[in-house]
Order: sequence, then C-alpha cells, then structure tokens
Amino acid sequence: MVFFTGMARKFGSALLRLGAKKGDVMGMVVPNIPEFPIAFLGASGVGVTITTMNPTYRPGSTLNKNFKDCKSDFNAPLFL
Repeated sequence: MVFFTGMARKFGSALLRLGAKKGDVMGMVVPNIPEFPIAFLGASGVGVTITTMNPTYRPGSTLNKNFKDCKSDFNAPLFL
C-alpha cells in the first residue's frame, strides 16, 4: 500500500504542475490495472473530481461524447 500512496502523491503533484486545481474534472479511461488506483487516488487527493469511462470504448463518437458530457478539464486515457 505504501507504494501506491507514494505513486498517487506523485501523480497528484504532476496534475498540479500541469495546472489542475480543486474542482477540475478528469476523465479516466483506464482498465483495472495498477495504474488505475494510482491515478484515481492521486487526482482525488488534490481535489480533482474523477469521471471514469468504459475502457472498451475507442476514440470516436461514443468516447468523444462522454468527454464532452462530463466537461472534463483533463483526460487520462490508457488503451491496451
């Protein structure tokens, strides 16, 4: 758990350096892999609201519509 906590803090710090601020929305398209809790905990730890999306969606109309609907300020896509 210590590993995830440290990595989550680094991810949160990176978001802040990129200009994220409390109340921003981040769209996450990440499957159930170790990077998911790191990104989720890191973003929520700095006050960013998380919107998760189905990782089976591919770039196109459905995924683009989801990003528009959630009005995300940042996106964290990871397609495998």
